[in-house]
Amino acid sequence: MNKKATLKTRQSSGCSLIGTLLAIALLLTISGPALPQAPHVSYSFAKLETLGDKTPSHFYHINDFEPGGLNNRGDVIYGTDLGTSTDPATFFGEGVFLRPSGETSELELAIAGGIAPGGGTFSSLILSPAAVNDSGDAALAFALSPSMSPVGVNAGVYRYTFNKHVLTPVVVPFSTDAPAGGKFQGVAFETWLNNRGDLVFSGIVQTDKGVHLPGEAYIGLGVGVFKADARGHITSIVSPGDRAPGGGSFDFAGTSGAGGASINEAGDVAFIAHVAGEESKFPNPPFPEQGQLISALGSLYVKDASHGNIISIAHAGDHAPGGGIFNEIISPVINDSGDIAFVGDITPCPPHTSPCPINNPLAVYFNSGHTTQAVALPGDSMPGGGKFVTSGFGTYVNNAGEVAFAAALDRNGVVESGLYVWSRGSVRLVARTGTVIPGIGTIGQLSTGVAIIPPPPPGTFYPAGGPINNRGQILFGATLSDGKTGVLLLATPHD
Repeated sequence: MNKKATLKTRQSSGCSLIGTLLAIALLLTISGPALPQAPHVSYSFAKLETLGDKTPSHFYHINDFEPGGLNNRGDVIYGTDLGTSTDPATFFGEGVFLRPSGETSELELAIAGGIAPGGGTFSSLILSPAAVNDSGDAALAFALSPSMSPVGVNAGVYRYTFNKHVLTPVVVPFSTDAPAGGKFQGVAFETWLNNRGDLVFSGIVQTDKGVHLPGEAYIGLGVGVFKADARGHITSIVSPGDRAPGGGSFDFAGTSGAGGASINEAGDVAFIAHVAGEESKFPNPPFPEQGQLISALGSLYVKDASHGNIISIAHAGDHAPGGGIFNEIISPVINDSGDIAFVGDITPCPPHTSPCPINNPLAVYFNSGHTTQAVALPGDSMPGGGKFVTSGFGTYVNNAGEVAFAAALDRNGVVESGLYVWSRGSVRLVARTGTVIPGIGTIGQLSTGVAIIPPPPPGTFYPAGGPINNRGQILFGATLSDGKTGVLLLATPHD
C-alpha cells in the first residue's frame, strides 16, 4: 500500500530487521510540536508466545507474529509462520491460533496443509488479520491449494464457534454464491466480526466494473465488501459498480493488504473504496499489476446500518488535518459510537517537517461526528523521546475513543519505535525501544517481519501495532534487544 499489501517475507524478522535498521538515517532536521501527554498510566506485560515455541501440532512458531483480534475478556487471535524446527529455513506455511484469556496454551484454528471445511486444503498463506468477538467466536481468511493469481483467488473465509470448537465455511471459492450473481472467486485480506455474529470481509467477484488500468489487460475480477450474518446469509455492503456519494461509481472496495473494512455493534461499516476515473495507483514505485494483486488508492466511507446511506469521510486528494494531502486512506476501525481511527498516506509532509523523512509517510487520524483531526504526524515529538517518522499500517480504536498506534521514531539519528495510546487530544506511551519488561527482556523494535508491496525505499521501517479492547489492553508483537527473540505481548493498563 501505498497500497501497502502485507504479503509475507520468508526471512527471520529479528535478524533481517536489525540489519535493515542499521542502514536507516531518517533524521528530521526541524523538530515538530510535542504532543500533549496524557495522565500517567502504567502497564504490565504478559508474554503469550515466543518464536521457537511449539504449537499444538508440534510445529514451531518462526519468523513473526501477526496480531489479529483482542476481545474484551482478553482472548487473542493471531497468525504466525510455521516450521518443522526453529530454523526459518524449515518454513512450510502459516497458521491461525486463538488463545483464550488466562489459558497457558493456544487453540489451533487452521494451519497450512490442513483440511479446509467445505473442501480443499489450506495453502501456505493466511490473509491476516483474523478477528475474535466477546464470545470467543472467530473469523479468518485463508488461501487454499493450489495458489492462484491474483492474490486471494482460491481463498476462503471461515468462522470458528468457540463453544462448539468447530470451524465452518462462510465463503468457499468457486462454490459460494455472491449476492449479485455468480460465485465468489476468493477473498482478500482481513476479516471483522462483531458480537451479533456479523462477519465482514473483502470478496473477489467476477465483474466488468472493477479497476481498469491503461496498459493492463482487464482480468474480469473486482473486490467488494460483504457481510455474512450469524446464519451465514451474505449481503453486499459495497460492490464494484455501486454509486458513490457525490457522483461516479465504485470500482474497488475493501482491502488488498492493510485494513480495508470494519464493523461495529450497530452494523455500521467503515470501508476503503476507490471511485472509477480517479487516480488509481502511484507510478513510482510501480504497483503490481491487477493480475498479481487487485488494488487501488482508496478513500474512506461509512455505510450507515440504519438507513443504508454511504457517507464520505476522507478522500484521496483532500487536504489532511495538520498539513499534507491524502494520497490514500488505509486501516479504518469504527467503534460503537461511530468514531473512526485510520491511517493516511500523505504527501508532502506537514510544514514543520523538513525534509520529509520518507516517501509517502503514514500519519494517524481520528474522525468523530464527521470531523477529522490529526493524532500523530511526521515530526511530532513523542512521549518517552524521539520524533514521529511514520506510523505502521494498523490503527485501532475502542469504545472510549482511545486510539492505539505504533510509530517509527527518530531519536538523534537512531531509528527506534514505540506503541502509544491517544485519548481526547493527548498521547501516552505504552512501550518503546528500550522498555525493560521484567522476566521477558528489553524491547528492541515493534515489528512483524511482513513485506510491503510495492517495496519502500531501502532502510524504511514500518512498525507494527495491535488491537486495543475496551479495558485498554493492547496486543502487539516485538523483537527484543538481542535482535532475534520475537515475542507476542499483551499490555494491561493500571491507573
